[in-house]
Amino acid sequence: MEPTEQLRDLASRFRQVSLVLNPTQLVEEVEFLEHEASDQGLWDDQENAQRVTSELSNKRQLLTQLVQIEGLLEDTLVLLTLASQEDDSAAAAEVEVDIAKLETLLDLSRPRPC
Repeated sequence: MEPTEQLRDLASRFRQVSLVLNPTQLVEEVEFLEHEASDQGLWDDQENAQRVTSELSNKRQLLTQLVQIEGLLEDTLVLLTLASQEDDSAAAAEVEVDIAKLETLLDLSRPRPC
């Protein structure tokens, strides 16, 4: 498959993952959990405190991963365009490396059935 097609496929997969994970809702959930985590009495209930901090950590990590994937997709598309225009084999090789990274990141971010 050509790099352009691979990127198009990866962008499509990212959109699907984003639809399921809903980054806007994740941001709202992180903000809510941050508010809960800042409550002075949070650790009065150890079980709840652990749930809140764990959930907050997981959601932050997921958001970071989504931002990372989106940025890498955009950067790789720009690099592919430059590589094509300049007939730059080094840039083309970097595109291939970035595509492999994106494949891995998208496989890791794909929601798994319980």
